[in-house]
Amino acid sequence: MRVEVAVGERLYYVEHAYPDMKIRLIAYACEITKGLLEDIGCNAHVWAFPSEMGDYDLLPPDRILASVLFV
Repeated sequence: MRVEVAVGERLYYVEHAYPDMKIRLIAYACEITKGLLEDIGCNAHVWAFPSEMGDYDLLPPDRILASVLFV
């Protein structure tokens, strides 16, 4: 089953330039309205508390979002 969400306000965004591309990573407040979260075959993932974000080797734009949203 797919998850459906209600998308809320934009919380923050980060623009980052890699050698071969530029990205804009945008974080929104969302609420699950239907379905359950499930593993869809990602290489690796974990559910972590905000206080544990520093334990992971995040990519630069992810690290910025985590430092703003989970402090």
